[in-house]
Amino acid sequence: MNNVRLKYKRGPFWRIIDVLYPGSWDELTREQFVDIISVIQKDYITESDNIFIINSILGMKKLPLFNFPDRLNDLNRFIFEIKEPFSKVFIRDIFATRIKLYGPQDEFNNVKIGEFSFSDTYFLRYIKHHQPADLNRMIAVLYRPEGKFFQEDSPEYTGDIREKFNENIIEYRARLVDYIPRREKQAILFNYRIIRKWIESKYPHVFPQNGDEQAMTIKLGKSDEPGWDKFLRSLCNGDITKLDLVADQYLHNVLAEANDAILESKKET
Repeated sequence: MNNVRLKYKRGPFWRIIDVLYPGSWDELTREQFVDIISVIQKDYITESDNIFIINSILGMKKLPLFNFPDRLNDLNRFIFEIKEPFSKVFIRDIFATRIKLYGPQDEFNNVKIGEFSFSDTYFLRYIKHHQPADLNRMIAVLYRPEGKFFQEDSPEYTGDIREKFNENIIEYRARLVDYIPRREKQAILFNYRIIRKWIESKYPHVFPQNGDEQAMTIKLGKSDEPGWDKFLRSLCNGDITKLDLVADQYLHNVLAEANDAILESKKET
């Protein structure tokens, strides 16, 4: 956080206050994040849009433009210049009609490879075809109601308060997600995209960026068929009866093993 001194006029009096101003994406609150995403995805950012961002961060809705110090514009640079992907999940929960749905943890630490294969398939479809139903499905996979054994003192607590992923009710829950405000869904989409880039950088052999043909069999996001089915089957060593067991493994454990395996196979050739 950055310390900023604001001098502004309200009525006949000048006031001076010291505020903390974020200097990175990780320091934004949920509300600030949603407001910012609603602006930066526009084709053209106006001066009033910039004022809206500053007001959202400051929480001072009626601060006149001429009282903004130039330093605030400098501090806002991180918003428009994302140099490195971040792994923070900003929207922890959402209400789909009257049902509260809980999202994944930072870095997708509690996400299983099975659910990620579904969410990522819908994500890739959405960015290619822009069908709202696919975005609803993507969110419905990752955001789920509270599970039975969510209490941390329960012997059956798994570290994830969400109910177990069930692919058979994606369509039902996607219809509920459709009622969530569009600006929140777009914020979730943006957040997912950036975390996915962070995951890509963490496992570069699973998500090669240079068209490496040797890794192409499990390279993801190359076409309308992202390849997750083939990827999961490859982890079963030909025994598809193990598919459910593989799908229930944590995302990072699976990707780390796959990344190492691809790297080793390269060394052998």
